[in-house]
Amino acid sequence: MTRRIVSTAVATSVCGLVASGALLSSPAYAAATAGATAYAGHLASSTTASSITASRAATGPAASASATTTRRLAGANRYETAVEVSKASFPAPVAAVFVASGGDFADALAAGPAGGSLGGPVLLVPPTGTLPTAVARELDRLDPSDIYLVGGTGAVSTPMAAQVATHGRVTRIAGADRFVTAAKLVPFHVYTDGADGGTEGPATAVIANGLSLADGVTAGALASHRRSPVLASPLLLTTATSLPASTREALKGFQEVIIVGGTGAVSSAVEREVRAVVPKARFTRLSGADRYATAAAVSRFSLPQTPAQDIFLTSGTSLSDSLTVAPVVSPASVRYALLPTRKDCVPAVILAEVNRLQSPRRTAVGGTGVVSDAALALKPC
Repeated sequence: MTRRIVSTAVATSVCGLVASGALLSSPAYAAATAGATAYAGHLASSTTASSITASRAATGPAASASATTTRRLAGANRYETAVEVSKASFPAPVAAVFVASGGDFADALAAGPAGGSLGGPVLLVPPTGTLPTAVARELDRLDPSDIYLVGGTGAVSTPMAAQVATHGRVTRIAGADRFVTAAKLVPFHVYTDGADGGTEGPATAVIANGLSLADGVTAGALASHRRSPVLASPLLLTTATSLPASTREALKGFQEVIIVGGTGAVSSAVEREVRAVVPKARFTRLSGADRYATAAAVSRFSLPQTPAQDIFLTSGTSLSDSLTVAPVVSPASVRYALLPTRKDCVPAVILAEVNRLQSPRRTAVGGTGVVSDAALALKPC
């Protein structure tokens, strides 16, 4: 197994935690493998939670004829929905929790794969005001070794960070913009090499548009996977037409790059810039005619073998609930997919992918205002 060494410029930037290997000896890293194993087992065996409604549902005229178990993870708002996803997926204690703004989603986008790497959830908080009671209680339940607050004070204010800090040790991971913040999360991606038991850094980076976030949601789920062809990979962000300097620096040393989105989201010019940074890397672009077709392409790439064990259906237009699913789909021991849908019906390309995956369970993430019961039952558009 080839070990990837995180560049010094990126490593030393993460609040000093990774300088001289400090992060690798932190409680979160020490507990990462045990935590990931624990929640993978929990995911594989979990069927109900207080917030889940389960039923045997017909799968629609174009879907598989066999009955499928359906459930819904939802709260009164995006903050409570994130908590319900966490409660259903992560047994306590966890090595790390990533906390990001529920008002500006870019930081949460990159935090999801980092959470998947360390075996912990992403929780959302408002930028200002009072920490939601449900989030406070979930932080206490999770009892994390570390809480990583992702984003600057414009995304999560200092008073909000202080409230979060009453529930555990907090470190803020932030840069001058969303691109720098995503790059600073690279050192948090780690997995255990089955061959020698050593701690590995990822060989693959996933790139998506950091300004138009629809493709980034499924890119985050792809990056979270802890199995081949993707192992604990970071999600790096770009603009449509130019590669940010922070992303360019963070890419150095990667052996494979996966771009998610068509040339309208990540232009050919940006791809050429990336290839110039890592000329020997393998390249893959996953894209489709729209966000739904792109998500289906990502699903086919990350889950080439069927059946899947669960399909998480999220809104393709209201992205907040989707952000917290990335860490859930990451364990190597489970085969979970994240697919976006329209509110009241399922696009044909998504329906085809659901049929291919042959999962015995579907999970709607968010209330019926974003993913209706009809969509959960696979009503075709």
